[in-house]
Amino acid sequence: MDTREEELARIGKYIRDNMDYFCSPPPGGLGWPRPGGLPKYYLSNPEEWALDLQRVEALKKAAWLREAVEGCDLTSSRRMAPGTRQLLDEIRRLAGEGRSPAQISAQLDVAEAGVRNVLALGSGAEDAGALGPVQLPEIEAFRKSWGRSWPGGHANGNGHRKSQSAV
Repeated sequence: MDTREEELARIGKYIRDNMDYFCSPPPGGLGWPRPGGLPKYYLSNPEEWALDLQRVEALKKAAWLREAVEGCDLTSSRRMAPGTRQLLDEIRRLAGEGRSPAQISAQLDVAEAGVRNVLALGSGAEDAGALGPVQLPEIEAFRKSWGRSWPGGHANGNGHRKSQSAV
């Protein structure tokens, strides 16, 4: 296969994988009535391919956000692979039975540090109502003022320290 045929196959696969976005009428899709000739069209019009590729990706993202808002699922576990979710559930189940992270790690053949991290997350990572970091005005004021000019100098980003007396 030469480069042109490979590119044609790649474009065709992307179109087949995202057929709804290419065929559905606007605003949910691009409204192409017959996508069969699109790969050749896009191959001869690369600027159109770049634009439509961006449009399809934007439509996919918008659909994903719309679905998340409608389902009220804006958590980190959104669209988690079933095997991953099963593993997390299994870790939590075994911990609920009173097993230690080392025992769970040995039984499931996963890193013990990973088991500890999963247990530290609790169910907050999958709970849309879980609270995020606390934003107190006092902490923000400290962080934006005195916390930036710590006595004794500060690291300036490249590892060097600049003392306050030199300022």
